[in-house]
Amino acid sequence: MCRTLISFAIVLLASAHATASAKTVRVDRCIERGCKTGRFQSVTVLAEQFVVEIDADGCPGRAFYCPNAYRAFTLEDGTELRVEGYSAGKKSDKRFTVHVPRASKTLYVRGINKSDRIVSLDLRPYYEGWNDAAPTPSAPVAAAGSTDADSAALGDLGWMTGFWRSERDGNVAEEYWTDAAGGVMLGLHRDVRGSGKAFFEYLRIEQTDEGVVYLASPRGAAPTPFRLVENGPGRAVFANPEHDWPTSITYRLEGETTLCSTAAGPGREAEWCWERVEPR
Repeated sequence: MCRTLISFAIVLLASAHATASAKTVRVDRCIERGCKTGRFQSVTVLAEQFVVEIDADGCPGRAFYCPNAYRAFTLEDGTELRVEGYSAGKKSDKRFTVHVPRASKTLYVRGINKSDRIVSLDLRPYYEGWNDAAPTPSAPVAAAGSTDADSAALGDLGWMTGFWRSERDGNVAEEYWTDAAGGVMLGLHRDVRGSGKAFFEYLRIEQTDEGVVYLASPRGAAPTPFRLVENGPGRAVFANPEHDWPTSITYRLEGETTLCSTAAGPGREAEWCWERVEPR
């Protein structure tokens, strides 16, 4: 009897410790633009793993049936992850969880609705500064051709430099980035509507002792910092989980002449794509 009580007490203590050390952050980010293929709902940080909750419903809150199907959830090297509440390749509009080892940095969603598309979720913003939940995870081996954000330099972002412009329905969007010099890249963003109203933003990317930091000053306001958390050929992700919106800003190069930027955060995301043009 005593042995049974002791065992029961140990189980309770272990359960209480696991619950106390767990931390959950709401992500509420579209898997793809428009959220029609579902969304990343939340990330729970546990001692040995991340538990990523995914909502497969493409039109939540509406009286429609908008299911989605995913071929696999994997690590960077293609290793498939444990999934609870979902059968691979089957259509669903329910919520389910994917379990990712803490030593990993990124979750990959593959084969969305029988396509070849791959979407990734960078997990580093959700465990940085949360060392009470678990030791800092070791870095996995980077994919061939990728550059780890922790060792990145401004020179790695040279593909962003230049003058970029798009025009649609009478609205003009522009962004300009200088070369890196003196530890900084300078940028300027401007949107001009057909009505003549304009939005502008001063931008800069700095090399600091803590790494590469993106600073945004909409309409000349005090800058908000976003730390570089993912860096690879033609793609860079900057994140600030403490900011209200956006919590992440992603730049990616499509081909040689198109630059896209996605600002994402709770409840919504916005995207701009520009073509490379000669400065005026």
